[in-house]
Amino acid sequence: MNDETLRLTPNLKRFLRPLAGALLCTLVALPTFAEEKTVDSEGGGEYLEKLTGLQLHGFANMGWAYDTSTDNHRKYSRDFYLNNFDVYFNPDLGNRARFLAELVFEPDAESQQPTIDAERLQAGYVVSKYLTAWIGRFHTPLGYYVISYHHGMQLQTAVEKPRFVDFEDHYGVLPVHSNGIWLNGNFTLGEQRFALMGWVSNSDRLVTDSDGFTSLDFDMARNDNHKLAYGARLNWVAGGKLDGLQVGTTVLSEQIDYMGGGDVSYGANGGTVDNGNANQNVGQPQGNPSSNVWDNTNGNIYKNGTFSSNFLLYGLHAVYEAHGIEFLNEFYGFHNSDVLHPGPSWDSYAGFSQLAYWINGISAPFVRFERAFFNQNDPYFLSQYNGLPYTKYALGYRYNLNDSSALKLELSRTSFNAHSNTNSGQAYNDVHFDYSIRF
Repeated sequence: MNDETLRLTPNLKRFLRPLAGALLCTLVALPTFAEEKTVDSEGGGEYLEKLTGLQLHGFANMGWAYDTSTDNHRKYSRDFYLNNFDVYFNPDLGNRARFLAELVFEPDAESQQPTIDAERLQAGYVVSKYLTAWIGRFHTPLGYYVISYHHGMQLQTAVEKPRFVDFEDHYGVLPVHSNGIWLNGNFTLGEQRFALMGWVSNSDRLVTDSDGFTSLDFDMARNDNHKLAYGARLNWVAGGKLDGLQVGTTVLSEQIDYMGGGDVSYGANGGTVDNGNANQNVGQPQGNPSSNVWDNTNGNIYKNGTFSSNFLLYGLHAVYEAHGIEFLNEFYGFHNSDVLHPGPSWDSYAGFSQLAYWINGISAPFVRFERAFFNQNDPYFLSQYNGLPYTKYALGYRYNLNDSSALKLELSRTSFNAHSNTNSGQAYNDVHFDYSIRF
């Protein structure tokens, strides 16, 4: 390991200094609270809350991965890895005021340097027992998986997320972060509970990084196209004889602009992307840009790397978690159209189903099936690194060491469906061993 790998960035130093101070104060104060509760019995977050009044919690996970892909841009390939260290806190401001901040420390896959991301930064006000209003950066309330687990790797049974719901900077194709206003309401009818959410946020954009890979960006600092995204989610939590069942629906509409700096074209038989980078492999899992060329007869070409997509997402989820059974199902449909050249529109879909059985609440074998058909005539999916249609099978086993830590093993196979720009589908296998914790 060289010195460059160990070098801390100035931002990281500025954050670690107060954190180190808080930890030092904790160690000094240990005898004061020894008679009441030990740190081990109380938990780090609760102990720090007693000491400082701050509710501090978090997640971390690390492990080893191996895959047979020849794509060197994958985050984990054949390595021991540190995924991320996630810390969140929600101080009690009193008088109905709320605040939530979540910081994620994560190594950059290319530079190997630690980075800091303000994952959530939101202020809220409790209007009534039925409604809370938030403003700031928040997790987009899509479906079930995104808002139930997100960075909580210890909470989810499997090691990996479904491929298409991964984070934007991991090339997921869903807008899973937002910056705007979020209304969170709830009400009950007898034993049945309902949650209704609505939000307005900055619209997303597609950007291409220095390596020529394109992904979503949610415009945290400003709204580049001055357009807004509108979304809503309804979730039913069943009670009584149906206890453990949740069913819900989600819809999201926005205009997403591509800011790649190259040319994007589409036609009846597919499209191409050229980001002006000889190493770019947008849409190609195996790093082969030359195979991303199709017949574009009578197609349209967007010069200088710009296009605008009317993005419409609609989703359904059905979840059952009771009697040791964990059964998760989600489906998303997409109906996108071209803003600059009205007329064509494209439909796509993606979904997964995951089944696990918990043995005495300690261990669980699990299986998951994913499938996505991302229309390759649609520039929204065509331009993205993970915008190919695919099928994925995964199976694994989780063992809880205690309530706060777990060991997981997952085996998977991902195949990219054969389509018009390649002679045959491509596939690779994955093995993940993961140790995840929460506090």
